[in-house]
Amino acid sequence: MRKGPTVALSGGLHSQLARHLLNGDGREAAAIVLCARVEHPRLKLLAQRVILVPHEACERHADHLVWPGSYLEEALDQAEEQDLSLLLVHSHPGGYFQFSELDDASDQEVFPALFLARASGRAGSLVHGSAIIVPGGAMRARVYDPHMRRTDVELTAVYGDDLRFYWGSDEHPVERRPMAFTSDMGDELKRLTRTRVGPLLSGLSPTEWSAGGNRLLAEFGGQDTSYAVAVNPKTGAERNLSPGNTETGFAGVALTPDAKTVLGYIGGYEGGGNSLRIASVPYTGGKPKVIVNGGFNPSWGG
Repeated sequence: MRKGPTVALSGGLHSQLARHLLNGDGREAAAIVLCARVEHPRLKLLAQRVILVPHEACERHADHLVWPGSYLEEALDQAEEQDLSLLLVHSHPGGYFQFSELDDASDQEVFPALFLARASGRAGSLVHGSAIIVPGGAMRARVYDPHMRRTDVELTAVYGDDLRFYWGSDEHPVERRPMAFTSDMGDELKRLTRTRVGPLLSGLSPTEWSAGGNRLLAEFGGQDTSYAVAVNPKTGAERNLSPGNTETGFAGVALTPDAKTVLGYIGGYEGGGNSLRIASVPYTGGKPKVIVNGGFNPSWGG
């Protein structure tokens, strides 16, 4: 069960960061991510957009970086209306998966000025943060409050075609996610939710998490059966989205951007044949709505 802060990024934004910050020349680079905040029951920073600091505007080296403050001013201007948090991200192209002493000193110099820039009368608690990214895309982050008290981010999560979970407790980057239906997958689900994972729940494989982090689509797979399950990440409560017949029922593949609807298919576990139909089901449960007859393994596109 998680208690610490979370940073959540879309797959597209994470890819954009990785391309810019890890361009293959062996030198550090910088970017600023603007994040909305969810403060309760625990802090989540939800990445909204990114400002890429041009390489030519920086003094870039293999183990340190100097970049102009004008990009911080631009980020503060963009963040002001919605009172967004800033996450200052830079790369460690050599693969060092910890914050350096130079990183610590830079945070102590930069963040007090960022907090002073906040307009008075704003509701809620403001935090800003810093993060590193290493080859392969793994990230580590931390946040500061206005008193410069630091909290390590417990989980940096990337929600795209693949789910990537980078845990703050990992000493080294972990790129490979646990294989479905194994004890390792059960252990990861324990870290993601408050669920007490038993033998049956160990058969759940995460499919997609909503951008807000409050809805998880999973899939149960067993011999000759596969069906979609909606999971409440806060309580671990499960809802079978294919009640009645799990062999020819609803298999989910994706959430809509608002996480209100699940896209998938009905008609069989193996795929193929005219009995298969692409369908959608409300995340809260209900009767499948057939979209296309004879279809299999759909995606929302974008």
